[in-house]
Formats: sequence, C-alpha cells, structure tokens
Amino acid sequence: MKKEASTLTSEGTFEFLDKVPSGRKAIACIFKLKLKWHKDGTLDKRKARLVALGNYQQCGVDYEQVFAATSRLSSVHLLLCLAVQRGRHCFHFDIISAFVNAPLEETIYVSLPPEAGAKKRFARLRKSLYGLKQAANSWANASDKLIMSIPGMVRSETEPSWYNFSRHGTEATVLVYVDDYVVCCNNPNWYTWFVRFFKSKYEP
Repeated sequence: MKKEASTLTSEGTFEFLDKVPSGRKAIACIFKLKLKWHKDGTLDKRKARLVALGNYQQCGVDYEQVFAATSRLSSVHLLLCLAVQRGRHCFHFDIISAFVNAPLEETIYVSLPPEAGAKKRFARLRKSLYGLKQAANSWANASDKLIMSIPGMVRSETEPSWYNFSRHGTEATVLVYVDDYVVCCNNPNWYTWFVRFFKSKYEP
C-alpha cells in the first residue's frame, strides 16, 4: 500500500496540504486489495490500488463531465474486416494504470488513509484517481489530445474513438476502447513508433 502511494506521489498526483480550504470537503480514499494468480493456481502477487470514493463527489463542485466516448464492438469488427481486405497488419496494446496518468481540470481534495504512509493527511489532486466520476472522461481527453497531436491524424466524425492516419505513404487506423488500442497499418514500423511515442508520455 505504501508502494502504491509512493508511486502516485512520485508521479505528481498529490499536492499535500495541512488542511482543506474552508467550504470544501475532502473525498475519502481507500485501498482496494487484490490477489493475482498464476495459471497453475499459485499466488503471483498482492496488489493494492488507491481508490477515491467518488460516490461522495458533488456535481458542479467536484466534477462536471463524466461521459467518455469509447468504441463499439461493431467498430472493432469493421476495422478487422477492412484490415483483412486491405492486407494491413493489426496490433494491440494498452496503457498501464491509464486513469492515474490523466491531468484533472477540476479542483479536488482528498483525505488519504493512514496505510498510505503519506507525510500529510490531505492533498489536492493534480491527476485523476480510480473511483472518481470523471476519471474515464479525463483519460479520454488526455488520450485524444495526444493522438491528435500527431501530424496526419484525423478523428472520425461519426465514431469519436476511430482515428485515421495518412502521411508519406503510411496509412493507419487507431481504434480506442478506454485504455486499449487496436492499430491496423500498412507499415509495422509506424506501429512500433506509435507505441513508443504513446507510452513515453504515459508510462514510466
């Protein structure tokens, strides 16, 4: 648990405070514990994730937008069919702990559990946490901003999670489902570059 809190601290998630400003309430956080197992049934590792109790958030104060566009299963089917028809290479990757990489636009204060071993009890969030109502929306916006920063990338007008890239003879399609990415392209080297570019921004 201390390792999880330490990692979040080192990534700039918290701005520690002595107390919460007058008129604001701190949202409580808890640790969600999980066991991961090997295929043979033996224990792999114990995992702790710090989660905000988003059910205590107030609309208009702690959050505004919660909607996050994501691809439909029919879009995945269509993309794979087009890839086969056009002879493209298909790949998949995901972002580890995606939601905690997303910057927050709202001002949110949290109270950390004693198990976190933090130097102060209260903190202002600079990045999102799992459990926040706007967590998916914040990540979707961050992901879209990074993808659209690539020259030659165009977002579909009818499917907001579908992106088309065309430049210097390379053609690619990127389909997003939360923190999972399906990439179909005519140049495998472009996929390698895309993954490195993306993970350099959102994974240590």
